Amino acid sequence: MPTTPRWGAKTVRVVRMVERIWLAGAGFEDVWSQVVDPLYIEAASSPERLPVRPEPVLDLLALWVLHGVTARSGIEALLVEEPMWMAARVASAARAFGHEDIAILWERMTRSVDLPAQRGKAPSEVQFSDTGAARELADALVVGRHADLNVELVNWIRAHADGFVDD
Repeated sequence: MPTTPRWGAKTVRVVRMVERIWLAGAGFEDVWSQVVDPLYIEAASSPERLPVRPEPVLDLLALWVLHGVTARSGIEALLVEEPMWMAARVASAARAFGHEDIAILWERMTRSVDLPAQRGKAPSEVQFSDTGAARELADALVVGRHADLNVELVNWIRAHADGFVDD
């Protein structure tokens, strides 16, 4: 039975809680499949509506998807395939996790872009305000200084286990 995370005053139902001892020793792939994927599936099931989740979890999902989609399909795919609230919060999520450089590049590349209007386009049709910033961010996420962002996020989940475990 789902339980309640311990962040903030909001009561939210969690898709599936894991055990603390499991989370502490679980490998990257296991944390991805047992913690992040259920949260993502819940968020993607209603892409027009922001899930009722604590802000840190929403930030984690936005950065997780930014990293994963960029590595898999290109940074443009985030705007055309994923829930729009994720794209809308990339800069604030990056700042919350201490990645000002990601936030600055995202803001430069999306400055005058109508994000909702990109939904449903082919990735090749997405036009960023600053294509140099888009390339720089994509490179940083795939092969550069943020290539291990997903590992950092798994470590963050472990460090904040109270919001993801069922004791």
